[in-house]
Amino acid sequence: MAAGERRRHIAYACRGSPAAIDHPTASDYGARQSRRCVMRSRLLVRPRSIVLAAAGGLVLLGAAVAAPTVGSPNTATADPPVAVPATTPCVVPLFAGVQFADFSPKPFSFTPPAGCAAPWAKVVLAADFSVTAGRQFDRTASIWLAGTNLYFGTTAEPSRTVSPSWHVENDLTDYSPLFTAPQSGMVQLDNLVNSTFTGILSGAAELRFYPVARQTDPPRTADVVLPMSNGPSGGTVGLATTASTLARTFTLPTNIERAVLDVYAQSQAGDEFWYTCVPDEM
Repeated sequence: MAAGERRRHIAYACRGSPAAIDHPTASDYGARQSRRCVMRSRLLVRPRSIVLAAAGGLVLLGAAVAAPTVGSPNTATADPPVAVPATTPCVVPLFAGVQFADFSPKPFSFTPPAGCAAPWAKVVLAADFSVTAGRQFDRTASIWLAGTNLYFGTTAEPSRTVSPSWHVENDLTDYSPLFTAPQSGMVQLDNLVNSTFTGILSGAAELRFYPVARQTDPPRTADVVLPMSNGPSGGTVGLATTASTLARTFTLPTNIERAVLDVYAQSQAGDEFWYTCVPDEM
């Protein structure tokens, strides 16, 4: 089952603007290798506020998502698509037609949309993924821009006769400051392909920038995004024990009003079957 979950966790009061910090989760390497649960955090700074974020996200390119066919073995989208305004979006492709059959990150470049300057009413990440029929495990996928996580989740598993495809959307309006200048990004989707594990994953992603309608106020967003990832390009950080930590040092504005931490859970390894963790009394 494809997954990617984000939770808005914490907010602090001060005065000022927002920032964003991003922090990842462990990748899964090889065939059904033990995978660790991970957290990523970002700090977003807004006019008069700061926002802390932690990892996750996925997407499909296309308009409305078609209703699944009853009895179809393909994936079904449980969540509604991200609500968007009526304005026509400016679309910036991030990558397309990329195949994932090894353990190398796939770099891409981002340029702000021409003639579509901030502020935006909404910014949405949209991506399409698929896997060929055959045998393959679910894999951890993440998309990064300037070290900040845009998406974190897992892929669907195929069968000998089923080639799943799916679409996910992530509301990134809070991270608007990240998209005002050219940036380098990467998508990481480690996948083992050999004579046993034959499924090849493919993907495409884009950012959709919705202009603010006339006589409408733009949303309040972060002022700064500060990533807490594995390096300048991004990457997850494994936090597998109570002693595991992730620390970064930043020089922050003195007038911070609010900080928000976004946390993404990795729905694999020990957390994959979270629904079996019930009290003994039950």
